[in-house]
Amino acid sequence: MAAVELDRVIEKEYEAATQKFTPFASAHEGYAVIKEQLEDATDKIEFLTNQLDVLMHIKEDRKAQQQDVY
Repeated sequence: MAAVELDRVIEKEYEAATQKFTPFASAHEGYAVIKEQLEDATDKIEFLTNQLDVLMHIKEDRKAQQQDVY
């Protein structure tokens, strides 16, 4: 993507965000909101990673059980 195109995409996103959300009262508030969103996303990623690990262990256990039968 060319730099000019990227600039246009960023500008459009900025305009959409400013229409949808009120501006932050300060840089500190903006930082806090972004940090909270990042922490929420991190928690969700950790949860999904754990679920994936559980599913992988279930799959491995079933495969081992099938091999024991034969």
